[in-house]
Amino acid sequence: MPKISDERRAEVRNRLIDAAVHVLLTEGPAAATSRRILDRAGLSAGALYHYFSSLDELYAAVAERLSEADDPYFEKVAAAGDDRAEVLAEVHGAVMADMFGPGDNTILGSLRVAAKSNQVVRTALARFDELTVERFGALNRTSQEVGLFRDDVDAEALVEVISTFLEGFATKEGTTGFVTGRAHVLRLFLEMLSDRVLDPDSPSAPTFRHLIEEITTP
Repeated sequence: MPKISDERRAEVRNRLIDAAVHVLLTEGPAAATSRRILDRAGLSAGALYHYFSSLDELYAAVAERLSEADDPYFEKVAAAGDDRAEVLAEVHGAVMADMFGPGDNTILGSLRVAAKSNQVVRTALARFDELTVERFGALNRTSQEVGLFRDDVDAEALVEVISTFLEGFATKEGTTGFVTGRAHVLRLFLEMLSDRVLDPDSPSAPTFRHLIEEITTP
């Protein structure tokens, strides 16, 4: 068998990671079989195991990609001038829309299941969690500095509260569903969050609340 070049190996590994992400997001973890991922990547049977030793190793690569991803929201805040509070309100709204918009979001839940029995996945996810708290904790502290968020909010804990809710929300949505309805559950959570986090005297608070209403309107 001819030796595979480093460039070719990197290209095919990325195709497989892209395919795994797509299948996890659109079809859920139960559908993320090697056959389904290979079909999505346009590769022949058995090709996955030339580039990854197992599906768990592929999951670990997905987790690594999450931890290495750049976040465009921070560039927007950094470029803002005197209107940072308004820009931050829009950024937080965009983040919420990305996380809670229509459609299942099962990647993190799937990776956490794999992490229970796979140290490589667990290590990659730990880096992702640290980076998430660091990035969004800084964003939350900036929101406090400009008066959008209350001074007594724990900026880093807020990130983990939202992340925990997100994963539980996605799991329930993808399994039993909501008795009272997805939009009702989501709206109540976001309203409670904004009541506890937003500074009521901030001129930009109405922008934030309006964006939340748009997210939770079916």
